[in-house]
Amino acid sequence: MALPCGHATSTCSKQTFQCGAQLPAFRRHMPDKLRHNSRPSPKVKHGLMCTAALATDSLHLKQQLVQALQSGEKTLRTGKLTPEVEALVEQIKAAAAEQPPRLEAALVNGSFSGLLNTTNYLAPDSTSTLGTLTFQQFAPKDLKVKVSGTEMLSGVESPEHYQTNTYFEVSEGDAAGLVGVQSALGQYEVDTDKAGRQVVYFNAIRIAPADSGAAALQRWLDFFKAANPSMGDDGVATINFPQRAKGTRDFILLDEDMQVTVGNRGSVVIVQRK
Repeated sequence: MALPCGHATSTCSKQTFQCGAQLPAFRRHMPDKLRHNSRPSPKVKHGLMCTAALATDSLHLKQQLVQALQSGEKTLRTGKLTPEVEALVEQIKAAAAEQPPRLEAALVNGSFSGLLNTTNYLAPDSTSTLGTLTFQQFAPKDLKVKVSGTEMLSGVESPEHYQTNTYFEVSEGDAAGLVGVQSALGQYEVDTDKAGRQVVYFNAIRIAPADSGAAALQRWLDFFKAANPSMGDDGVATINFPQRAKGTRDFILLDEDMQVTVGNRGSVVIVQRK
């Protein structure tokens, strides 16, 4: 089962977790910072560069990718790659194979919004169940929910901090309209044997209400608290894994505002710095 950042898998309490950072929703219109970032700037550092030629190619591929993400948004919201995006990802992979990105903390760390995740039930507007989103840890497990977006936090609370957030809305029954967030909590380290690889260890999962209003919180508690003993009066419930779930992210593009990674099950994740 996939964590929202779309990367690697491991076994935790006899369950398989695919780490997937889809962490707010894929925007109907990309932010100005990304939309207008098509002009080369000497201030931007590209992890794919080691020569002037690689720098030019990397920047050109990124510009094409940004345009393809905009034009193919409707399809991409389903978690499927358009032919154009898929071809560009393959070209970026090839460039990264020649010169893997250097995982500098200043580029890796920060808060990022999810733009694309090919793990289909983590794609914006996809329908899933609470059980699927939380690895069968929270109830009601068969409750239908709709994903509204994802985000990833890296090195924010501490140098090793790593967290993915998946925002959802209950889409059926008495709880319809309730909004919440599932968070996978862990730490990361840079792989010393594989260039461009980040290793992530998840040790807990959490759900919390996304609406802090008093009426919304009370409705959340009335629906979820009895079925989830670890939930407090603030509506937050956290479950620690019996053993850490390990995941990896192979960076194929890394610069000041965008990351493109591939998980060890092949999931492609694209995030943009907030």
